[in-house]
Amino acid sequence: MGTAAAFAGSFVISVTAILIWWSVTSSSHVWLLFFTVIGFVANLVDTLVGALYQTLYKCPECGAITEKRYHCKETIQTKGFSFVTNDLVNLTCTGAGAILGIAVMIMIM
Repeated sequence: MGTAAAFAGSFVISVTAILIWWSVTSSSHVWLLFFTVIGFVANLVDTLVGALYQTLYKCPECGAITEKRYHCKETIQTKGFSFVTNDLVNLTCTGAGAILGIAVMIMIM
């Protein structure tokens, strides 16, 4: 379900970009495909980096799993690297999308 939603989200954002710049290019259908695939792959990078490396903590008071170092009281790290926060995972996703977009532009031009 999440994978389908990620693809749909990439598609909707791509359609919006195409509609905004429709008059700039005559091959909008090709750009729609590229934008959708790039967005989806960047999402997969986000998913993999988050699942493999993002730090998670457990609250010893209530047992909740969180991304924060403090919940009810100081939490205990249970997974990942302490420097790999959600913000860093989001940055890698954005960077992956940008790098893929630049690579596609270089290949096309």
